[in-house]
Amino acid sequence: MLSEGEEWLGFKDIRKFNDALLAKWKWRLMSEEKGRWKEVLMSKYGIQSDHNIQQLNLKSWWWRDLSKTCSEGNGWFRNATGWRVGAGDTVSFWNDVWVGNKILKDAFLRLFTISLDQRKNVGEVGVWLGSK
Repeated sequence: MLSEGEEWLGFKDIRKFNDALLAKWKWRLMSEEKGRWKEVLMSKYGIQSDHNIQQLNLKSWWWRDLSKTCSEGNGWFRNATGWRVGAGDTVSFWNDVWVGNKILKDAFLRLFTISLDQRKNVGEVGVWLGSK
C-alpha cells in the first residue's frame, strides 16, 4: 500500500496534484491585482475571500472545487498563507481573518447581527493606528 503523496509506477497522487493546481489559481486571485482573466472571474462569480456553501450550488464545478479546496474553514491553504490588510479595500471587516486568528463575525456574533455595516471592508469602517 502506498503512503499518501507517493508515486506508483510514475503516477502522481491525482488528488494532491489537483489541490496544488487549484491552490495556484487561488494564489493568483489573491496576489495579482489586475488582469482580464480576473475581471471575467469577478464579473461571473463575484470574487470574495469566503463563499457560502448555499451560493456554491449556483456556481461552476471548477469554482466550487476552488472554493472548497482552498477556503473551507481552517483549511491548509488558509493556514499556509498570510496577507496584509494594507488600505483595507479588499479585506472584509466581518468575514476575513485580519486580526487574531478568527473571523470577527464568529468572535462577536451578537455585534455582527446588529451591525449596519455587515458587508463593509476594513478600509470603509475605520483606520488602523498600529505601531510602526
